[in-house]
Amino acid sequence: MSNLNLLLIFLSWGMNSYILYQYIKKRVNKINALDSHLYSLMSCALILFLLKELFFFLKIHSLINVIMLIVLDIALIGLMGTFFVNRLRINTKEVFGIAHPKRYFGCAALAFFFIFMLTVTTLPDTFSNADSNDTTTHHQKKSSDLSSHKKKENTFKVYKVNIKSISENGSHDYLKVSGTTKAPNSSKIFVSTDNKTNPDTTTDAFNNSDEDGLATVKNNKFDAYVSINYISSDTDYKVGSQLRFLISSFDGIKHDASDDFTDDQLSKLVDASTIGTYKITKAIHKQFKPENEDTDSKDKKSDTNKTNSSVDDSNSYDDDSN
Repeated sequence: MSNLNLLLIFLSWGMNSYILYQYIKKRVNKINALDSHLYSLMSCALILFLLKELFFFLKIHSLINVIMLIVLDIALIGLMGTFFVNRLRINTKEVFGIAHPKRYFGCAALAFFFIFMLTVTTLPDTFSNADSNDTTTHHQKKSSDLSSHKKKENTFKVYKVNIKSISENGSHDYLKVSGTTKAPNSSKIFVSTDNKTNPDTTTDAFNNSDEDGLATVKNNKFDAYVSINYISSDTDYKVGSQLRFLISSFDGIKHDASDDFTDDQLSKLVDASTIGTYKITKAIHKQFKPENEDTDSKDKKSDTNKTNSSVDDSNSYDDDSN
């Protein structure tokens, strides 16, 4: 039973008992609160009664239990009435026309406890289950979250790929890697530098050279754009040297370009990887050539011109001498 329901029940019982006590005092012409606060007290009692029954019904959804609670209210009023009469030592025969109040007190007490026990015994399938269901739901949700996390780890799968072609884009700064795989639709492509002992923890395979999104599989085929600068181990980009990279496919997890793979995921991706190779062309070299290369070329050209000029001057001197 929830704390709110218990609070409403005890408040309602307390208010009803207080009004009954004031009513008995009024009948024997004693100072009482009903003479000045009758409507306020009755309104408060009515509101508490309605709230108690409403929240009780919303909690257990059983009309029979609501009726039993009302009968329990009546039994409590009878019990408290006989208790107040005996406490105030009122002659019930003169005031209420009831003889032997102690007998009625005993009957009211028995009726209250009988109805109370009857009501409580019917609650385990309602209140108790409702509260336990809330706790169970919380634990089930927590377990579901944990199992969902484990499920994500367990559903992570990697697939080998077959490279069909590798070409350069128009700007010669990306490789377009095309191939096939048994991975299902929407699986993503993993690309790393060729370093199996220390692979990259992210992927650099995009659906275009603008890197709008990660490369994905469609109908067991894929086109992945890989930044040459990302996979190259040759800072001079010498013509004829090889670009080497690892490539595989994966699915079962939500993954973005900035997300890091776990060690276990990375190990599986590397184990399933195919090695892709591509020779650096003159166009790639020109795109990524070192900044000091032009300066060195100009210096060498200048030195050559000076040397040639000196030779020409020497030849001219010899001719004049002859």
